Amino acid sequence: MGPKFPIFLKDVQESDMDLLWRWANDISVRNNSFNSFFIKYEEHKKWFLKGLKDKNRIMLIALDSNNCKLGQIRFDLDKSKRTAIIDISIDPASRSFGIANTTIKLGLKRMREEWGENVIAEAKILKSNQTSINCFTKAGFAREDDNLNENSNFLVFKNI
Repeated sequence: MGPKFPIFLKDVQESDMDLLWRWANDISVRNNSFNSFFIKYEEHKKWFLKGLKDKNRIMLIALDSNNCKLGQIRFDLDKSKRTAIIDISIDPASRSFGIANTTIKLGLKRMREEWGENVIAEAKILKSNQTSINCFTKAGFAREDDNLNENSNFLVFKNI
């Protein structure tokens, strides 16, 4: 059946902490992360609560028109470089419906409203994660070849 469009974003709230922990520990998410180890709940809780107060972090939940939570997107601002690193994950039941692409585009809009038009979004993606590579390319990101190192296990994609 799938999600009911349109998709929209809401700010993450403290009540979303457990859901984000479950999404972060999804086996597919862990396998496509730079750190593939299980995230302990106490570590997540500490990180999460600190992140809610961080003015250099935007954490959003993607919802469908039935208020069903579909996934999350996060932006971490590096003021010195004027870049924001993107992290995204989609609930396993909501994958393959185009949610990630829509979430990225809506998230970029929100990021620019919050931090301005001159912030460049950057995604670091494992070379083996073809699904994310395709998704970010479809969302208008381009691979940064000057950051490409044949010994590296990831690629950098930017949205300018």
